[in-house]
Amino acid sequence: MRKSALLFYILLISIAFRTSALTYGTEAYYYVPGAVHLDSYVSGSEMGIDELVRVAYENGMQVAIITDHDNEWATYGLWPFRDIIKYTGAKRYEFGPDVGKPIRAIKKYGAQNYIDSIEGAGRRYQVATIHGVEAVPYYQWEGRGIRWGELFKPTTWFDPSNWLDLKLRNWHRHLLVIGLETAEDYEKLPSLGNSTYPLRYDLKGIGTGFVNLLLPALLIVVGIQVFRRPKKRKRVWRKRKRGLAPRAIRRKIIGGCMTLLGLLGLWSAFPFLPRQYDPYRDSGEKPYQSLIDYVNRRDGMVFWAHPESESNKEKELGFIKTRTEPYPNLLRQTTGYTGFAIFQEGMRVIGKPDGIWDELLRAYCRNERERPIWAIGEADFEGGNSGAIRETQTIFLVKKAHFSNPMTADDQFLALRNMILQPMKRGRMYATTRIYAEPDAGVPRLEFYLRNAQGEIHTMGETSRADHRGIHVEIKLSIEKARYEKVTVQIIRSRRNKIQTWQKPIDNVKDASIVFKDESYLPGETIYYRVLVYGGLDTRPSTAIMASNPIFVEYVQ
Repeated sequence: MRKSALLFYILLISIAFRTSALTYGTEAYYYVPGAVHLDSYVSGSEMGIDELVRVAYENGMQVAIITDHDNEWATYGLWPFRDIIKYTGAKRYEFGPDVGKPIRAIKKYGAQNYIDSIEGAGRRYQVATIHGVEAVPYYQWEGRGIRWGELFKPTTWFDPSNWLDLKLRNWHRHLLVIGLETAEDYEKLPSLGNSTYPLRYDLKGIGTGFVNLLLPALLIVVGIQVFRRPKKRKRVWRKRKRGLAPRAIRRKIIGGCMTLLGLLGLWSAFPFLPRQYDPYRDSGEKPYQSLIDYVNRRDGMVFWAHPESESNKEKELGFIKTRTEPYPNLLRQTTGYTGFAIFQEGMRVIGKPDGIWDELLRAYCRNERERPIWAIGEADFEGGNSGAIRETQTIFLVKKAHFSNPMTADDQFLALRNMILQPMKRGRMYATTRIYAEPDAGVPRLEFYLRNAQGEIHTMGETSRADHRGIHVEIKLSIEKARYEKVTVQIIRSRRNKIQTWQKPIDNVKDASIVFKDESYLPGETIYYRVLVYGGLDTRPSTAIMASNPIFVEYVQ
C-alpha cells in the first residue's frame, strides 16, 4: 500500500513539474501533454507495451493512450455454407519473434492481459496510461468469391490470389474507443471479428432465422425418407448394363448425401438468427452507430480515427486486397460519439473553417444534436523513429486535484485515469501537430478563455452565459523552440447558419496575447468560439498546427 501510494504521488509531482500551469479565477489547470492512439506489438507494431510507454515518457508525454486493434483478420464464407467453407485473411507480424505469424490483436492476446500490461507499464514509468481499442466494427466484401475457371487450373492452385475474386472495402474505417472498464466490455464489442457480434431479433431477423432452420431441416427429413424408403416389390440383385449401381444403392447414396448436406446446413446456420449486420451487403452507417451506442451505455468515449485518410493495399490480409475511401460523411450520419481526430487526417474537410465540424457544432447550438463534438490530436504511432511520438499531441487541461484521504492502489489509479478521462469527455483539451523544432521543447500552450460581464471565466469545452454587455475573448500563445518564427491565429465564431472569422499574424510565438471584446448580443441564441493556429502566414488547412475545442456562449434574454 505504501509503495503504490508513493508511486502515485511521485507521478502527480512529475506532472506538476513537467507541465505548464494556467491559473485564472478560482480554477487552476495543469497543461498535460499526451499521445493518443499508440499501437503496440499486440497489433503488429515494432514496440511492446512497456517499450511504448518508455518512449512516451522519454519524449515528455505524461499521458499515453494505447489503442491496439480489436482484431486483424477478416473471413469470407461461401454461400450457403459460410461458416464451413471459408477463407480467413489475416495481417501478419513483420517484426519481432513472431514474424510471418498472424497478428494476435486484443482478441487473441486477451483483454484482461492487455489491460494489466498497460496499467503495469504506467506504474513502472510514471506515465498516466489509459487502455483503449482501435475498433474495426464492420467491413464489406466485394467480388464473386471464387473464379471457378481459374480454380481448376493446376498452375494456379498454390496462389489463391489467382482464383480468389475478393476485395475488402472499409477495412480502415476505425473508431477509437476509450474509457471501457472491464475485459468483458472489450470482448463484447459489436465488431465483426467477435463471436459475440449481436444478432437480429426483429421480425425480419426472426423470419430469416426460421428459414435458416427450416430448409436444412427439411433436407434432412427428405434425405432420411429417401434413404429408408421400402421397396414395394422384392429386391432383385442383378448385374446391370453399363455397370450402373442398383437403384437401392443409388437411393441410399442420394438420401445420405441429402442428410449430410442438411446437417452441414444446420451447423453453418446455427444459431440461425442472422447477424445484425453482415459483411456481404452494404449496411451504411448502422454498424458504426451500433458500436457507438454500445460504448455510450458503458460510459466510454468514441472518436473517429483518421476520417479523411485513404487506403488501397494489395494482399494486406493474406491474399485479400483492401480499399478504404475517406469517410468524413460518417460524422454527419452518426450521432452520440465523443469526437474525431483533427490531426493528421481530419483538417482538410472536417476541421477547416465552415467545414463539417462547424456544421455539426451549429446543429448542437440549435438543439438538433444531443451533444457537441470534440477534436483530438491523433499520434497513430506504430514504432520506428521514437521522436515521432511527440509530432501530434493532445494537451489536456487537468484541474489541480487534492488527495487528502488514504486510498487503495486501485482507487489511486482510478483517480489518475479520471484526471485525464474527464477533460476528454468535456472537451477541455486542444490538439497540436508539427510544432517542435527541438526534442526538449516544453508544452505548447494555447490559453483560450471567455470572460463575461459578471467576471465569470470559461475555457474550452465549457459554456458561458452572456448578456447585452458582451463578452471578452482572451487568447495567449506560448511555444518554445518552435519550427515557426511567425504564426497566424484564426478566431472562429458561429452564428445560427454561418460562421465569422478573424485572423491575426503573430511575430513572437514565445509570448503572444490577443484580447478583444465582442459586443454582439443575440438574445436566445447559443454560439461558440474556437481557435486555429497556422504555421506562418498561410491559412490553408494543411498548414494548421494547433486547434482548440469550442467554448459555447448562451445569450440570455
